[in-house]
Amino acid sequence: MKNTILVVGFVLFINSVSAQLNHKSQLTCADVEEITITVGEDQTLCAATETIISVESTVPGKWQTTKEGVIIETPESKTTRVSNIPYRSNTALKWVPTLTDCQEMGVSKDVMQIFAYENTPIINEITVEETECNETKLISNVDLNGAARVYYSWSTEDGKITSNRYGKELTVSEAGTYLLRVSTASAVIYDKCVVEKSFELTKMKSEIDIVIDTPLMLTCSRKTVTIDGSKSSVGSNFSYEWTTEDGEIVTEPNLTSIDVVKPGTYTLTISNSETACSLAKNITVEEHIVAAPKGYNYPYVDGLKRLKDLTIDGTQLKWYGDSEKNRSISDETVIELGGVYYATQTIDGCESVMALKVMGSEKIFVEDFGTGYDSFNISPATTTYEGLDNPSHCPPEKPQDGRYVVTSNSGLPIEGSKCTTREQGDLFFEGWYQNVKDHSFDDVNGRFLIINGDDQPREFYRRTISGLVEGEDYVFSTWIANILNPVTGCYPAIPVNVKMEIHDGSTEIASISTGDIGAETNIEDIWKEYVLNFKAISSDIVIVLKNNAP
Repeated sequence: MKNTILVVGFVLFINSVSAQLNHKSQLTCADVEEITITVGEDQTLCAATETIISVESTVPGKWQTTKEGVIIETPESKTTRVSNIPYRSNTALKWVPTLTDCQEMGVSKDVMQIFAYENTPIINEITVEETECNETKLISNVDLNGAARVYYSWSTEDGKITSNRYGKELTVSEAGTYLLRVSTASAVIYDKCVVEKSFELTKMKSEIDIVIDTPLMLTCSRKTVTIDGSKSSVGSNFSYEWTTEDGEIVTEPNLTSIDVVKPGTYTLTISNSETACSLAKNITVEEHIVAAPKGYNYPYVDGLKRLKDLTIDGTQLKWYGDSEKNRSISDETVIELGGVYYATQTIDGCESVMALKVMGSEKIFVEDFGTGYDSFNISPATTTYEGLDNPSHCPPEKPQDGRYVVTSNSGLPIEGSKCTTREQGDLFFEGWYQNVKDHSFDDVNGRFLIINGDDQPREFYRRTISGLVEGEDYVFSTWIANILNPVTGCYPAIPVNVKMEIHDGSTEIASISTGDIGAETNIEDIWKEYVLNFKAISSDIVIVLKNNAP
């Protein structure tokens, strides 16, 4: 009886212990499916390099791989470093739970495949071979390290390369720091397996350094400037020679520094008698020339208009009655029909060499396209181009090829427009200058015509003008701009090219082409005037403007 009770008690005790173990662990092989694996930045490596892998798991385990030679730094750590990946191999890594039931069942969690494209080449050293006085060869010693093929690329920011930069050797002509980049075939596609090494070349064989300070500009008040080369190599073994083809040297040329009186390119050549080598360097002297003022070349004689009444963009204007600027006149001078006048400006005490030519004219016709925000009304003129469907829409509709718009600004909002703001994506085209205004100096919100030319030459403006006198000479003047921004636009593009024609009925009596008008890097320089002279053969003419681009 006692034995029976003892057996029962034993059984109950064992069952109780078993229940406690199940409650504490709750981990079985089924939990493997919930394991999350993370890897380093890239699973695609160069051979023998390393990556970091980690696991998020409630199940204890260890990392394993079937590839020989692969180094797993801490196999039983949830985060470990893996290195020495074999060349051109798919290296399988997996997390193997160490629970007893998992091991009995042979369960594991496959993690990833790491592929090593190439062995990384090794740049052992870069050596110097002096070939000529002013040329030095840099020679690289590269261990391919099993890579099938490698590519070389040299670069520099302060030196000067004189040979092909894509080879094991490089020829340079100036001291500086040179960078060698060696990559495998895989690097061309995947930008992997790349090694770099820099080399500082401190001096050329000639042992000559030429340092020339940037000279001041020649101006109307600074007639002579000094070109200072005194920081160059000096010593009894060095000699100096200054030469020029377009400038003028006014001091002894066999010095480290010279004085010059004309703009141009000057060359300093230094010779080293000990090495029988010479080195030359050029420096440019510039002259600041004040530009002519800007304004209307053909102002209209409306009553008693004086020169001072004209809108001229310039500083300290001075007027002359002749092109040679021998006869100065007052700005109180009344503009006469057919009279010719010349204006200069003075900046920092220097008067412009060129002058603005102004000729009094009688206004027969003017096209200013009115004022205000976007429109497509050019009446009474006509065009073969299509206007915008809704030019006042905000944001503005973009004029595609073969369409036009009349506007007072090429992109930004204007005063009075319901478009108070325009986001970058709402501009006409990001490749255009976005704040072009009409050329008129005194026209608030004045419009101008924007033509987005298509790929075929055709007419974009036609207007009949009446009231001319038969046999009289006339001038047709127009301002044209290429509003393409070469920095943000598609460039190079088809340049602007316009043909200006004067017709008498169906007969063309005069014409001129602008030639190619390229894109300007400065928005202030885009407007250009083109003039067509003609003699009227009747009282009516037709002005025709055509897109002349191919």
